[in-house]
Amino acid sequence: TQCRLLSENIESLGIDGKINLIGISQGGLLARCYVEKYSHKLNQVHSLISYGTPHMGIFIHFLEIPYLEYWKNPYKYNDYLETNDFLVYLNNEKYHENMDLYRMNLMSVDNFATIWSSIDQVISPYQSDRDRARSATSRNFHEIAVVADLETCETRDPKGHYKRARAGEIPDFTGVSAPYEKPENPELLVDTESRTVDDCVDLLLKYVQNNFAA
Repeated sequence: TQCRLLSENIESLGIDGKINLIGISQGGLLARCYVEKYSHKLNQVHSLISYGTPHMGIFIHFLEIPYLEYWKNPYKYNDYLETNDFLVYLNNEKYHENMDLYRMNLMSVDNFATIWSSIDQVISPYQSDRDRARSATSRNFHEIAVVADLETCETRDPKGHYKRARAGEIPDFTGVSAPYEKPENPELLVDTESRTVDDCVDLLLKYVQNNFAA
C-alpha cells in the first residue's frame, strides 16, 4: 500500500523525465519498490540512494517481529518464503510473474548507491539468492566470501546459537538443520581459518585498492 501511495504521489507531481530518489531506512525499500513496480509506467529513476536500508531484510536474534514486511529470520528461511508478501518479491527470492520486469526496471537506474546498515546482515544461504543479487546489476558487482568451516564457526559462537541448534532448540538453523550452499565463484575468497584477522583485513584493503581506487 505504501509503495502504491508513493507512486501516486510521484505521478501527481507531474514531473517530466527521470527523477532522483533518496530513501532512509525502510524508505529505501519503498523507493526500490517504486523503481521495480512502477518506474516503467511513470518516471524512470536517474539516481537511487538508500541509507541504512535493510535490502536483504532485518533480523535481531532477541526479538520476534515477523509482521514487518522486511523481517527475515534466516533460521526459518522457508517460513519467510511462504509468508512474506513484500521483500521476498522485491528481491526476486520467490518466483512471480513480474520477475523479469522488476529486474529490468532496477537495471534501468543510472546510479544506485546504498550505504549499508549494521543490521543489514541477514544470511543468504542459497546460491540462487546470490545469483539474483548479481543479476540485479549489470556492472561492478563483487561477491566477497568470508569463509570458515562449520567446526570453526561453532567455536566463534559466544551466544550459543549453534549449541542450541544442535539440541533442537532452534529449527532450520543455517548450516546445521538447514542448508548452506557455498559460494561458487566469488570475486574474492577470504579464508578466516588459515589467516589471521590482520591478514584478512590486509587482503580486503588490497582488493578494494586494486578494484575501486580512482
